[in-house]
Amino acid sequence: MIEEQELRRYARVILEVGVALQPGQDLAINAHLEHASFARIVCDEAYRAGAALVDVWYWDPHTKRARLEHAPPASLGRTPVWLDARYRQLAERRGALINLTGDPEPDLMRDVEPARAGLDRMPALASRFEVQSRNEVQWCFAAVPTEAWAKQVVGRPDVEALWRREPAEVRGTGEDAGEPRASRPPNTWRRSGWDDLVAPPL
Repeated sequence: MIEEQELRRYARVILEVGVALQPGQDLAINAHLEHASFARIVCDEAYRAGAALVDVWYWDPHTKRARLEHAPPASLGRTPVWLDARYRQLAERRGALINLTGDPEPDLMRDVEPARAGLDRMPALASRFEVQSRNEVQWCFAAVPTEAWAKQVVGRPDVEALWRREPAEVRGTGEDAGEPRASRPPNTWRRSGWDDLVAPPL
């Protein structure tokens, strides 16, 4: 079992290197329900680092499946107005955005009709991609292993084994453990040899 101290080190790497969170800055976190325990740690570390407001949004893919199976086709392209506004307001405040990745059920949509699935972009909102591509927010992706993902990578639902595959630089257990490289520019750590464990964006 991964100890909380290690998870907190990882959370600090995400905050200090992934998004370079500054005191007084707002932070938004996107996560699957299965990521809740780690999202709480990131939230706690963010407030310890001086965040003004931490907004955590959880995504449940089963709600998307229900929509794809039953909602009128004409409605599938709609996205919640308040969710689009969330990203735009975060950009106006020059906030930071962390996308926790790691699909808990990668096969959930396998038998859904492709034509309908292509109409529903949730939770990959255009508004999020816009603020990220324009660098209007400090942003990064951070992987959180799940049992289903571990089964794909290591052949068994061993979450700890997947955690252990992460480079020490990212997991925070190397020679400089507990001392994230805050001097590195935002978004660079996610290209530092961890690409094999970075899941698609939320």
